[in-house]
Amino acid sequence: MLIYIALIFNILFFGILFNVNHKRRIKKIYTIFIFLSMSIVTALRSPMVGADTMQYYNSFLMIKNIEYNQLSSAIHYELGFSVLCKLLNYITPNPQILIVITSVFIIFSFTRFIYMNSANIVMSFFIFISLNYYFSYMNIMRQALAIAILLFGYEYLKRKKYVKYCLVVYLASQFHLSASIAIVLIIFSICKFKKKSLIISLIIAPIFFLMDRKILQIGVNVFPQYTVYIDGQYDVSNYFGSVFLMIISLSIFVFVFINFLKYTVQNGKTISEVIYPYKNSSTYFNEISFLQFCASADFICSILVIQISFLNRIAPYFSIFAILTIPKALEEIKNFNTKKIVSLAIILITLLYWIIITLARPEWYGAVPYSIFIN
Repeated sequence: MLIYIALIFNILFFGILFNVNHKRRIKKIYTIFIFLSMSIVTALRSPMVGADTMQYYNSFLMIKNIEYNQLSSAIHYELGFSVLCKLLNYITPNPQILIVITSVFIIFSFTRFIYMNSANIVMSFFIFISLNYYFSYMNIMRQALAIAILLFGYEYLKRKKYVKYCLVVYLASQFHLSASIAIVLIIFSICKFKKKSLIISLIIAPIFFLMDRKILQIGVNVFPQYTVYIDGQYDVSNYFGSVFLMIISLSIFVFVFINFLKYTVQNGKTISEVIYPYKNSSTYFNEISFLQFCASADFICSILVIQISFLNRIAPYFSIFAILTIPKALEEIKNFNTKKIVSLAIILITLLYWIIITLARPEWYGAVPYSIFIN
């Protein structure tokens, strides 16, 4: 656990010391430093770190003996991941290469995403760790790869190049089928988040919660491989963490709208139009509106996850945008002292969340205790 504390310390200490958000050259150096730090920790971890890492470790050894035309039928993983394992076997039969390559790619994707899009990269990197995304991706390797691929597609969403974005979604789905849900993000990028969107979100959440079993059935009909979740056997072990996850998602939901809603007007404009008036260009992307939709979707999913653990596979495609949403909401606080107090509160609350989950449910991510791979 000390190595993770060191990562958190480096993010906050060097970020604040060098004021990286306001110095472009320092920002690049800082981003590279954080990328290397996080990559080294994940790449050199033993297969015992990460609840499912050993499963992928063993699958790597098995896949090398399977012909390409038999991959789909011989193993239950998506074809993209199986082919990746097959190709890496040509380099070395040592399964550690799978951990190294996937770790570096995943962390690179996230650091690039944060560097290019965050209003406050220090806060984004901190949230990436304190909200357990970093540790989750040590566990869900295939889905982490899918999300990492999708983050490259965010640039296409911003430029409204939807055909290219759909191709990115398809590629991501070859590593984890659930990535197909990311098509919904196109709708988020097109629609304008209005006051009625907020009201609808607040209405849908309790309705979906009451319809949990029906929604679960629909989910397993779309993704048959998750039929195992229909008996709810996983809900018990994850219930504690799911409740905390819901509280965090609710806090983000409320925080975001407190900071954006104050700009709402009564004449039907979107919540963010007052800050960033829509341009006549068809390529204009309203980031705040998009992030509001993501926060709403994450909030709805977090409520449902308490009852339906299956949605743990869906929520990450919306929740990950919290690493942009929280810094963006902080940016809208104009009073400097208030911003400092709120920033400190976010750091303390999310840090407490990480400590509680790490100590009370270490099996959820399997990142503790940490150990280094030794050949």
